[in-house]
Amino acid sequence: MKSDWKEQEKIRVPGDVPIGGAFPTMGELDGTRMTRIFTGWGPLPAVVATRDQTGGWNAAGQTRTVHLSDGSQAQEQLTGYAAPHSFTYTVTPNTGVLSLLISNAEGKWWFFPLPGGGTEIWWRYELRPRTPWRWPVLLLVAVLWEQYMERALTLLVTEIER
Repeated sequence: MKSDWKEQEKIRVPGDVPIGGAFPTMGELDGTRMTRIFTGWGPLPAVVATRDQTGGWNAAGQTRTVHLSDGSQAQEQLTGYAAPHSFTYTVTPNTGVLSLLISNAEGKWWFFPLPGGGTEIWWRYELRPRTPWRWPVLLLVAVLWEQYMERALTLLVTEIER
């Protein structure tokens, strides 16, 4: 029986943005940048704020609470950090509809330098459903989540170019 749903997206950052310029935008992501990158998609809520952050968001074990536009919250914890190449984190919904569907999700970001300049960014997300019978609903979320990820990556490139 399948236990996790995985989605991976990638995007190329323009040639004049080296990995050292791309990684800090995501790898050291603060609440203000999150609101500009994670703007929601369809019924998936936007990030509106982060609170209670421990540390500079640049070391494994640091945590923060993410507040979403539908009034829900999620706990986020960095689980790995290897600047300027990758970072991983776990998101645990505390409230809202997603907290009924998933126990947690794991995000992974990789940053690859491209020959001749620029950076390729990969983002992988794994949702872990609470019980198998929730899979039909998660399949609908998966369709929306792919669009959410594509939009966020496009907005990330805009943010990197700021």
